[in-house]
Amino acid sequence: MGTVITADAIDTWLIHYLADLLEMSEETIDPTSSFQELGLDSSLAISLTGDLEEWLGRRINPTLLYNYTTIESLSSGLAQEMAAARS
Repeated sequence: MGTVITADAIDTWLIHYLADLLEMSEETIDPTSSFQELGLDSSLAISLTGDLEEWLGRRINPTLLYNYTTIESLSSGLAQEMAAARS
């Protein structure tokens, strides 16, 4: 059985990734702000989902960011989906 990735781990990864991508400090990224408010456009969203997909080792639809519009909601949603897939 593989490692269980929690919502907190995904949250941390996303904050670090976005801070690097958007050239911001991690402390300034509010996980409850929308990706749009953070400055993520569609091409950056595709990059993010591709890299997140690689990190998680599972396919992620780039439109997922339209369903989960914040770091917090995306982390929680992905963790739930991954838990359901393991069941």
